[in-house]
Amino acid sequence: MRPINNLVDISNYVLLEMGHPTHIFDFEKFPEKTVCVRKAKKGEKFITLDEEKHTLNAEHLLITNGKTPVALAGIMGGLDSAVAETTSTVLIESAYFDPVTIRKGSKTLGMLTESSRRFERGADPEGAVTAFWRIVTLLKELTGGELVSEMVDSYPKKIKPPSIIFRKSKLENIGGFPIPVKFIEKTLTSLEIDWKKSSKEEWKCIPPSFRPDLERESDLVEEMIRIHGYDLVPSAQSFTSLFTYDAPDPMASTGKIHNCLTGLGYRQCFHNTFQSKKIASISGKTTIAVVNPLSVLMSDIRTSLLPGLLETIDYNIKNGTSNLQLYEMGQVHSQEKKGFDGIIEKGALCGVVHGLIHKKGVHVDDDREQSFFSIKGHINVLLKQLVHLEANYQECEHPEFDQCFTVSAGDQSIGVAGIVSSRIVQALKLEIGEVFAFMFDLEQFVNVIDALLPFKAISPFPIAERELNFVLKEDIQAGEIKNQIIRSGKGLIKHIEPVNIFLHDSLGKGMKSILFKLVFQSDTKTLEDKEVNPIIDEIISVVGNKFGGKLRA
Repeated sequence: MRPINNLVDISNYVLLEMGHPTHIFDFEKFPEKTVCVRKAKKGEKFITLDEEKHTLNAEHLLITNGKTPVALAGIMGGLDSAVAETTSTVLIESAYFDPVTIRKGSKTLGMLTESSRRFERGADPEGAVTAFWRIVTLLKELTGGELVSEMVDSYPKKIKPPSIIFRKSKLENIGGFPIPVKFIEKTLTSLEIDWKKSSKEEWKCIPPSFRPDLERESDLVEEMIRIHGYDLVPSAQSFTSLFTYDAPDPMASTGKIHNCLTGLGYRQCFHNTFQSKKIASISGKTTIAVVNPLSVLMSDIRTSLLPGLLETIDYNIKNGTSNLQLYEMGQVHSQEKKGFDGIIEKGALCGVVHGLIHKKGVHVDDDREQSFFSIKGHINVLLKQLVHLEANYQECEHPEFDQCFTVSAGDQSIGVAGIVSSRIVQALKLEIGEVFAFMFDLEQFVNVIDALLPFKAISPFPIAERELNFVLKEDIQAGEIKNQIIRSGKGLIKHIEPVNIFLHDSLGKGMKSILFKLVFQSDTKTLEDKEVNPIIDEIISVVGNKFGGKLRA
């Protein structure tokens, strides 16, 4: 509020005194002597009293002089129609505006004024007339003004207060203690609530117009307990509730995930669930719009955790930190089908890595950069520690990744991992370079963690180790060969690992060699060469026939 002149001061004084906003216009700015209220046109420009120029949309409400806008209804008056030292005739405006309309208008413009605060919380519809006459009285008393016209009161759609049935049983059920009927009726009268007894312990109540917050029975219960005194509510000696003994906390295993990721050097992030429509739709999923968003930057519910983490990487880089390992655990939503029932909510886990693993130093010869193999190693540790299973990877396509692999624990797919799509980075206007990430379905991951693994005794028999070195085309993945070898192992291969990949012109153009280390072990006997060698021969044959691989001499 600014003390510009006595006319403005009178309007501000009544606002603070009665809680009802009013506005005083220079009447000379109404050449047609007409006042109209209309919705703004998309892209329409308007300059407010604070000399700021605003671009409006169809959600904004305007007061006009019949031709041009003179005020942003319920928010702020216009600069061109403001009273000045030369003003001799004024127009007093005292109105009631829809709270939702005013809130939407003020939030989209980022304008939070004394007027909008009161209208968006619900003003008194009947207070408009009272505030008008209070303004008139003060103008006569303090400025020597004179009312030269009749009051024009346009009220086409009457606002009817709600009729609420208030029950003593409901009050005592929520409050947890008895309250006398005499106290209830005295309190209703004190609150200026029009009431009529409909039965012995039931009242039909109509709240006053200046209490728009009293809409239902629970509101009256809250008022009754407030007047009674919260400090006089007796403490309960016992409590009852519903409790599921089978799964008291189905997501308890998330604590293990947090511990493991922290041990791997990740830092947890928390981002806003609400995003702009542009960011929320980047994942390719159908977004869910917020009914009454705080701003256009929080108009939709997020469909993926990835954009928030990428923006955090960008923020850290711009503030001097580029070597990052971040993760977030939270809920994501998408509209799979029409209607409310088509909204799907899922728990998600997302991790990203960027920059260097190690910097060059005394103990490190060269800088070591993050890569897909870094994040693959983290996933392998997660599954080994929490699930006691090896991760399986299968190449796939995903809208949020340039190169992507599905991640499975046993036969259960739990998510994806890969190189983050450059399209998303460009759409977010970030300068972060290459980022590697994993995204898990949290519920599926927790189910895998919580699944009971059958006990298997440690084999007392010795292991037999073999190494196979295959020459293959460069585009053939080691994981495909590994899976094929396991399938050909007749259950005797306990462990297989690619230990070396060699690239050289001597192998042929576009060729590479992969050295696999195989560990054989039986649970019932000591394996001999005559049992291992046929399996080796079969593996060599299958890899040759299926992948064109040759055993390197």
